[in-house]
Amino acid sequence: MGKLQNERVAWSPASEHMYMLRTIERACAANQPTLKAFAEWLAGTRGLQAGSITVRIGSACSFVDVVTARAGETCARAFQLLTAEDIEGFFVQHGKDHGMASRRSMRSAMRLFLSFAAEQGWVGRELAEAVPSLLSRRLSGLPRGLNEENLSTLLGSSWGKAGATTGTGPSCICWQPTVCGARRCPPYI
Repeated sequence: MGKLQNERVAWSPASEHMYMLRTIERACAANQPTLKAFAEWLAGTRGLQAGSITVRIGSACSFVDVVTARAGETCARAFQLLTAEDIEGFFVQHGKDHGMASRRSMRSAMRLFLSFAAEQGWVGRELAEAVPSLLSRRLSGLPRGLNEENLSTLLGSSWGKAGATTGTGPSCICWQPTVCGARRCPPYI
């Protein structure tokens, strides 16, 4: 292990395995056996390769350490006490301090670890589904804009006439998001 800590080593399955073990060693000592069992489960049951396991273990270490520290219990007991609200709270807090890639990695690690915990009998399978999804928007589904015909129709309507109470002026700012679908009901003016 000292060789990997003090000098660079070319990638190999052995060096990747050593790196994964070093990642586990950064976790709370009481959680390390559970994280090693989780790594074995990822390789055996899920068929993940060393690089993917290392990434998932890195995120899972944070999750497991926070859950056990909050509960003040062993890993198994801490996860038995875990609720869907706890999972969501942890994920939301993590998301405040981390970027999108880290959030995606944490989401995957949490879901995998909760699936592992369900197989151990610590949690119900539904808790793995309690990890929030990340919002992602594809711009290809958004309208590109109005064509000439629709623009002419809009400008010819009461929306396009100066002084109309529902199309221009101060109330226009309030009504347009409603018409465009950004709000479900019109604001009260």
